[in-house]
Amino acid sequence: TGRKYPQNKNKIKNPLWNGADIPTAYILFKDKDISRIRPITSYFKHPLRKILGMAHAGITHIMSQVNKKIRGHYTLNIGKPENLLPMIKHINKLSKEQPQCMKIETYMGDIKKMYTELLHSEIKKAVDWILQLYADRFGNTIKIRKRLRTDPLTRDMNVVRGTSHVSEKQYMTITLDQLKQIVHFDLGNTFFKVGTKLYLQIKGIPMGSNLSPALAYRICEYYERRIPNRIPTSRLRFLFGARYMDDLLLIYMYAQGDEVMRQLLETDVQMITDTDREDPIYHKDLKIKPETDPRGAPCLGTLITVETAESGNQTLDIRYLNKNEITIQQTEPFQKTLRLQHIRSFTPMQQKLGIIIGEITRIKRLTLHDEESIKQIKILSQELKLLGYQDSHLKKAICKKFNRTTDLFWHNHRRFF
Repeated sequence: TGRKYPQNKNKIKNPLWNGADIPTAYILFKDKDISRIRPITSYFKHPLRKILGMAHAGITHIMSQVNKKIRGHYTLNIGKPENLLPMIKHINKLSKEQPQCMKIETYMGDIKKMYTELLHSEIKKAVDWILQLYADRFGNTIKIRKRLRTDPLTRDMNVVRGTSHVSEKQYMTITLDQLKQIVHFDLGNTFFKVGTKLYLQIKGIPMGSNLSPALAYRICEYYERRIPNRIPTSRLRFLFGARYMDDLLLIYMYAQGDEVMRQLLETDVQMITDTDREDPIYHKDLKIKPETDPRGAPCLGTLITVETAESGNQTLDIRYLNKNEITIQQTEPFQKTLRLQHIRSFTPMQQKLGIIIGEITRIKRLTLHDEESIKQIKILSQELKLLGYQDSHLKKAICKKFNRTTDLFWHNHRRFF
């Protein structure tokens, strides 16, 4: 008859069956200890990879809005490693404002077994909790861009609130119930193959799924909401935390000589990190393994150390941590960790310069003092020379960044090469 029926503009994309395949599992050796392995599952040919990617963007947006707008919401989530520097500055300012000399201690740990032991029912509870918080404040819908952008300048607009006025051609409206169904489906259908055998993952966050990073954040936030209910404000103001994925950093301070406060804060840290105790903060199936380093607390590509002034007051210092800085400065330098491209690799030169710019940007954002930034850039220069680069390559990368940003940091540092 030629009659046109209205189409559902909010219909979720169909699975991509063309070229689809069941994910294949494989293993990688861990950098820290090659006797241990890390199981990996690739979702590259998963028929729902685009739908899962949209769901990941949606849950990440919901978490961001809850963290910013919901009063009283408590989490240790640092968001990104660059946020460590403002936190360290805040701790130092608080330490200097106290009338007594303050002592600072740190704890660094790694949250284990999120991908292997956690029950799916716990993951569903965490997702339901964060979705309900969002629904109570912002409504039951969100709008997701049909083609997700990866550019950092436009990526924040991939997801907007359901009440936002955006193009229906570019965005689709998804209800929180649909988002929940996608998560539940992924948890219940995490199939993968090893050789000719087919397996179903029945515990833990799905390995390799596009949703997995968002679920890892949600799980930890779900349990961290208990911290303000267990620790009084009088002590919580001297206890600071930063968690990125499964890396956990805790910092606490107390007046020197105040043994009562020290013991109370140590008990608080133990309550957060010990999952074997009765009614723990994190789930009993998760384990937090402490990590120690004689140099300080290595955290998210940085090294955090405690500095003591002549008055006896302690503050924190933070700097970029190069994994090869010890071996590079030896008499016979070598790379312990292969992390940069060789000059003769097939990678285009523009990409190599981009990697150099990225490393220097991290040095800038993760280092407290300018003199330490200069030192770390020179160590990076030594590492690049081992890979066949010249000072001219480093200077070219710095000049390129300065021309794009006009940031004086880049102008001041290019004179060293």
